[in-house]
Amino acid sequence: MDTHLLNGTFRSDRHGPRPAVPVFGATALQPLVVPPFPATLVTGLRAPGRTFVKNLWEHYTEWEPVALVLLRQAAEVIDALADYRTRVKKDGCLLKGARGKRYPHPLLRVQGQARAMLRGLLAQLNVEK
Repeated sequence: MDTHLLNGTFRSDRHGPRPAVPVFGATALQPLVVPPFPATLVTGLRAPGRTFVKNLWEHYTEWEPVALVLLRQAAEVIDALADYRTRVKKDGCLLKGARGKRYPHPLLRVQGQARAMLRGLLAQLNVEK
């Protein structure tokens, strides 16, 4: 990886997050400044999605435009999962049909599909588990 850094061929999508550079002297005492994320990235997101974006923004650097789109999509899925969880908790996991027969809540399947989509988005972002 050092060779890629020296040659300028380092790519975060292939090589993962950039390794931390050891800091010595007076600069070691300075607080780490995380640049603010673009306001458009969190516009329209609710608390779970905003928290997700904030946490990832602080832990990873060098966001490319494609990664920002994936991050936004992942945050929207996080918001949707929170909505599904709230609705299923309110209605219950099993619902009663017209004839009294119980069946699983339809959002349970949608929730599983959303989790699979989130796993795919996080894999594309190369986010550590």
